[in-house]
Amino acid sequence: MKSFWTKAALGAAAIACVGAVHAMTIDFEHVDTSAMLLPPLVLDGDTMTQTGFTFGIYDPHNPSPFPDNPDYALVGSLASGVDATTCLDGVCPRANPSAFLETVNDGIFFASHGGDQLTLNSFRAAFLAPSGVQLSSNTVAYLAVEADRADGGYAVGVFALKGPSNGDTSFASYLAANAQIIGGSGTLTSGDVTSLYAYAYYCNPSTGSCNFGSSDRGQFALDDLSITAVPEPSSWLLLAAGLGALGVSARRRRSA
Repeated sequence: MKSFWTKAALGAAAIACVGAVHAMTIDFEHVDTSAMLLPPLVLDGDTMTQTGFTFGIYDPHNPSPFPDNPDYALVGSLASGVDATTCLDGVCPRANPSAFLETVNDGIFFASHGGDQLTLNSFRAAFLAPSGVQLSSNTVAYLAVEADRADGGYAVGVFALKGPSNGDTSFASYLAANAQIIGGSGTLTSGDVTSLYAYAYYCNPSTGSCNFGSSDRGQFALDDLSITAVPEPSSWLLLAAGLGALGVSARRRRSA
């Protein structure tokens, strides 16, 4: 009987631990858009969910004319690499035939439903050519990722996005560990990260200046975000309590 309960406790602990720390991929393939007004178009104030995350696009340079309501400006879309009509100006970035999220001069935020500690592992991204602008092949854009922590701290890291080739841009893969830190403290993966925010800078190759906000040219697309989520300490306490109750139950059963 002792062997049975020992094995049961170990098995339960193993199952719980496997489920406690888990990596998830946000691929935008099966997104819950029920909270959006005009999907697949993303309006300022829209949110969507997938794999335990809430995310959306926020335009800090688009103030609402109404105190209590957003003005529902178009800020992005859920696009498909095989359907040019879903992409900005009918041109999709190359090297991605699947679904992805694109934004027009705005920022994309991600937060876990359970307030878990987050670790961004990797992602794919592409620079989107500004509407009505002919870009040179040496155009550079930088994607900035901000990791916000539970203690109020943060870190901002940047990644160079591929410029246009033959008039088109393409997706590339990036590791969070390779970010060039330009703000805050620590790294994108240090501390208790609870939310992520991504935005882009457009850089003029002729002047060398980079701009975000009023330029209306900081446009980018994201896909395949690999994020590891770890439950908050309170969740671990509940897990420990559950295993403790299992042990008590086992002892009572043996006494009976």
